[in-house]
Amino acid sequence: MAEDKFYSLGVLMGKQSQVLSEKYGITDIADFSKVFSNPVDTLFDYCRGFKGTLTDLRRQPDKVKAACDKLWEVYNLPRMSGPVDEFPYACHMTHIALYLSPKQFEELYWPYEKKWIERAAAAGSKVWIMLEGSWEKVWHHFLEVPKDSCILHIDDDDICKAKKELGDHQIIEGGLKVAAVRTQSIDKIKDDIKHVIDVCAPGDGFLFCTDKAWIAAARKVFKPLEIQGKGRTNA
Repeated sequence: MAEDKFYSLGVLMGKQSQVLSEKYGITDIADFSKVFSNPVDTLFDYCRGFKGTLTDLRRQPDKVKAACDKLWEVYNLPRMSGPVDEFPYACHMTHIALYLSPKQFEELYWPYEKKWIERAAAAGSKVWIMLEGSWEKVWHHFLEVPKDSCILHIDDDDICKAKKELGDHQIIEGGLKVAAVRTQSIDKIKDDIKHVIDVCAPGDGFLFCTDKAWIAAARKVFKPLEIQGKGRTNA
């Protein structure tokens, strides 16, 4: 199998994180040198593409499952053979999951994800997962794995609803819609931040951050963040 470009990028980002930690005392919550790729994502990203994967899932699901089992055997298991680091956490940027039906997710995608999560939990660690797009229809699966085994980064879903449904069992991360930095006033951003923290902070298990990487100058949002920083926040 050709070298995984995302895996190589993860290793490079891991070196970057090492420099930030050793030289500046800045520690990432996720270790991008330990990027997990669900076999279904691997098939989607590197082998069959968008049209090919979704067509295969309808026309030849048994072959898709066989291919994913083989990817798990030759690609994932060797990368999971070493010890699990306690911190920073291994991470996963999901890709195809939001395009799967709940049935496809449960039968094909989730079993691999669950094994990876349970491996980390058994070692006393956690995993950081970017729930790219909308995952609300399959949130309930994260109640099947050990408590506090996942940090779930909320992307397009309603983070307040995610905290209500999952916050007693997993750690929820997110809160500030980056798009709002371009389109909303400081007062509106401040009100939104206050609402998210008021709803999500009680009970702990919440990390406040942006939903996506910055796409605009950050100084516009510093002021409301500083205001909220005087209050109570939880991690």
